[in-house]
Amino acid sequence: MRRLFFQITKGYLVHFRRNVLAPFLVYLCVLAFVPFTIAGDITVAADGESDHVIGYAGKPDQKGAPKRIASSAGQSEASSYKEPVPTPTFSDIPYGPHKKQVLDFWQASSASADQPAPLVYYIHGGAWQHGSRQNINGCVDVAACLEAGISVVAVEYRFIKEAKTEGIAPPVKAPLSDVARALQFVRSQAGEWHIDKQRIAATGGSAGGCSSLWLAYHDDMADPDSDDPIARESTRLLCAAVRIPQSTLDPKQINQWLGHIPYGGHAFGVSNQDFLKQRQKLLPWIKEYSPYAHVSADDPPVVAYYAKRFEKDLKAHSPQYGFHLAKRCKELGISCEIRGLENTPMENVRELTAHLIGKLTAPVVDPDIATDQKKTANQPNVLFIAIDDLNHWVGHLGRNPQAKTPNIDRLAAMGTSFTNAHCAVPSCEPSRCAIMGGRRPWTSGCYLNGHQWQEIQPVGQGLSAQFLQAGYYVAGSGKIYHSMKYFPGEWSEYMPKEGLSNNGPRVQSYDGYLVDKKHPQLKDQDIIDWHSVDYCIERINGSKGDADKPFFLACGLYKPHLAFVAPRKYYADFPLNSIKLPPHRKDDLKDIPNAGVRMANPGGDHRKFLKSGRWKAAIQSYLATIAYTDMNVGRLLDALDSSPKKDNTIIVLWSDHGWSLGEKQHWRKFALWEETTRTPYIWVVPGLTKAGTRSSRAVDLMSLYPTLCELADIERPKHVEGHSIVPLLKDPNHPWEHPAISTHGKGNHAVRTETHRYIRYANGDEELYHNQDDPYEWTNLAKDKKYDQLKQQLARHLPREEVEAAIKK
Repeated sequence: MRRLFFQITKGYLVHFRRNVLAPFLVYLCVLAFVPFTIAGDITVAADGESDHVIGYAGKPDQKGAPKRIASSAGQSEASSYKEPVPTPTFSDIPYGPHKKQVLDFWQASSASADQPAPLVYYIHGGAWQHGSRQNINGCVDVAACLEAGISVVAVEYRFIKEAKTEGIAPPVKAPLSDVARALQFVRSQAGEWHIDKQRIAATGGSAGGCSSLWLAYHDDMADPDSDDPIARESTRLLCAAVRIPQSTLDPKQINQWLGHIPYGGHAFGVSNQDFLKQRQKLLPWIKEYSPYAHVSADDPPVVAYYAKRFEKDLKAHSPQYGFHLAKRCKELGISCEIRGLENTPMENVRELTAHLIGKLTAPVVDPDIATDQKKTANQPNVLFIAIDDLNHWVGHLGRNPQAKTPNIDRLAAMGTSFTNAHCAVPSCEPSRCAIMGGRRPWTSGCYLNGHQWQEIQPVGQGLSAQFLQAGYYVAGSGKIYHSMKYFPGEWSEYMPKEGLSNNGPRVQSYDGYLVDKKHPQLKDQDIIDWHSVDYCIERINGSKGDADKPFFLACGLYKPHLAFVAPRKYYADFPLNSIKLPPHRKDDLKDIPNAGVRMANPGGDHRKFLKSGRWKAAIQSYLATIAYTDMNVGRLLDALDSSPKKDNTIIVLWSDHGWSLGEKQHWRKFALWEETTRTPYIWVVPGLTKAGTRSSRAVDLMSLYPTLCELADIERPKHVEGHSIVPLLKDPNHPWEHPAISTHGKGNHAVRTETHRYIRYANGDEELYHNQDDPYEWTNLAKDKKYDQLKQQLARHLPREEVEAAIKK
């Protein structure tokens, strides 16, 4: 039976990426077959065990060199690791005399003596009683690390049973002294393996996670006076990112935090039933080996991923371990984030890997050099306001006179508003990937929602990363990238989402839209946007953040994104009996080609609204949620107005795309017409823009990245596409030859100039509108021969080559 269990477990781990349920089934197997005790690992100095190998260790081949295995695909020597883990560069390298004291090493291809690579240090879990380094793919994506230029080590260690055989007390000392010694050994090989000693991050799950936490929080175990060069190496870490770890081995704390009989007595050679009774006797050991006991104000940042769904079944992995650790860290002023509570295990592995890559590849900025080179003291601050799903229904644009947005209009009166601004993609995830990453979808492959921007955009190339590298304090809140995902290494800090709701308690996605459901008790503070603004206000007024640096503050507001629900007071200005439908024609799709009709999807939401009679009610709710967002924009402006930094702060406000509310029998975004692509776009640049100016030039949001780099005197990365609009900020009527281009899916594009919109679909279907004469795009001119030359001119702006779309997940 035990053999069958391990065969099942191994099979599911092999197919981890292809089967989202695999990790969950593995956990069920563990519950059924393994007496899961506490899974925490800790590391201590060798204490007289000085028989470790000194110097380079590896399995020698016939010439005496370490055994090297090709790391490229198609290697002739089979790897002991199953797909999708690449073959190690060096395997079974001993760091001590015991057969379990071995490790595997993957070297990033970019590593060299001149450019040593950061390192991920993986410690496997299994309660220090079972498990293997070959389970690394259940915690971190090795291939993704290597692609990002990060080397990887996976370490094996002695188990509890072997510690008992050797008479080591407490038994937990064996595995923990091993992983500490292995880390020191790896550092001793830094020159040979081209490892950056200053950039080592630990990771692991369960026992491996606890071990990583202990390494992160324990004082440095290096012995500078030792005759052993390995013992002189440091055990300190740059950071740790772990899955389902325990933060304490103290039975009293376990009992208080989780409310049950403590387990983990095996780590100290006692039964679980006697663990609490024996606590006083074991206390010196418990304190030495509990991560929680070592937390201090100079410790590195930690992120711990848990899955709330396992809390009742796997108490060894309760998020309570993380919550109490985070509370202690907060008291000491150090970073400890608890994440992933609502994720699947696979999602947590993906996010953990992205976190490690972000931290390890983040630019290292010497503040003195940065200040000297970039003169950050004189650089402008940036308040970057991103709004989700807000179309051009704002007061100053006049598209819908029912809209009431006094604060957005107030911002427009402070600077330059672009009245003909358009998104890069009419869909949240690819739009934000394009804006923040600087690549158009036909270059990146991120065309649609679900194309996983984090797997497409290289770490370190985002807009925020450029400001961070230039010496800025860079903070974000709310939705900047899709679903509040981000690369941690590209930000100084980011507001955590835990405990906050996008829509408010008991609000469902279609409330106020397809569903007639009101929420009379909903308050401003029930929606995440209120807290995102609070977060930024604290940093504007200097109560949080780094007052010695210019700031780049990104505030992402979710509303008016579905659900169309706001506190009831925001409906007062929009009584239902006064709501007017947007200008529309029942036969508007008559001259639309098949590809356009499919995009409009008249049989979807529009048919439902005609049947339910809720068309006006949905518009009322949309206007109310816009009013709620306008209120939050006003809070940001008020905070900046009362700040001494207001005269040196650039403000830019944008929305990721537009939104249709029945025009062309279409709802939502996901189309290439005016309503879905046009967005508010406002710039206030002290000393450059003039109050109350407007530009009718056609621009798209790909201009954000290059414009901010130019305004802040930051080098524009080579990968960044789009055009800086600084000439238009200086003079809104400056000659402009670049149209706005929007893309929705591979091969589907719209080109918008000041006068026309040209749409070409992947199948060759076309639409052409004269927007000055036909602002609602009711007449498709594409089949009129007299416009053939104009279509050819506009088509020159379309991409000649387009990468394949990313695989949706």
